[in-house]
Amino acid sequence: MDDPVELHNQQLLHPEYRYLDLEPHLDIKRTDEAVKKSGNSNIKSRVLPVRALNEVFVGESLSSRVSYYEIAVDKGPRTKLKSSGLTISTGTE
Repeated sequence: MDDPVELHNQQLLHPEYRYLDLEPHLDIKRTDEAVKKSGNSNIKSRVLPVRALNEVFVGESLSSRVSYYEIAVDKGPRTKLKSSGLTISTGTE
């Protein structure tokens, strides 16, 4: 079994995770185009140059295995948890 990996240490390690480095020809002009098409300059929007994820699942590769982890939110106390994994998602309006 592989050793646990600190995800913070892995971020931006591989170039495929740095989407702006992959397509340097894409720039901020897309944001201006989106505002012009909407006809409302009060609406702020930004079109990303590549697809983005709304959810990330952190857990074992085999769904039958249990994950043990500690989690803390906003520098709060750590809590030990045991589950099939953790889903992290963006907020929606």
